[in-house]
Amino acid sequence: MGSNLGDAFEPVEQIARLARLVRRTTSDGKPIPHAGHRILNVVLAHDGIHANELAQAVDIRPSSLTDALDALEKQGLIRRERDKDDIRAIWIRATARGQERRNEWKAARDRLNGRLLECLSEDEIEAFSSICEKLYRCLEKGTQ
Repeated sequence: MGSNLGDAFEPVEQIARLARLVRRTTSDGKPIPHAGHRILNVVLAHDGIHANELAQAVDIRPSSLTDALDALEKQGLIRRERDKDDIRAIWIRATARGQERRNEWKAARDRLNGRLLECLSEDEIEAFSSICEKLYRCLEKGTQ
């Protein structure tokens, strides 16, 4: 391991880059918007969501959300619908293709996680999990 903290986290950053690449890879080869996974997961967790609530839920600027929604809609993963009671409001709903795509992403993530974990012993997995939890708690404290 390297002599400074930055060197220590280099492998973590490399794994994160690989994980992002796996998430952004689709069966049809089309790129997914940067926040596309978060957006689709939130939309699927609700049975549709207003665009302004979605922007808050995924912590994204409305203009960035619009760009991401355009890309997701073009790929047939979501659809926009006008609210019948408030013409200014837009509902965002996932399509069947959106659900399928999320299932593909989950399967790809599970395969990647399996590949990562198969090279570790049970003790190493336990230690890794413990360290990750500790780092998460430390970062979480810093955001409060």
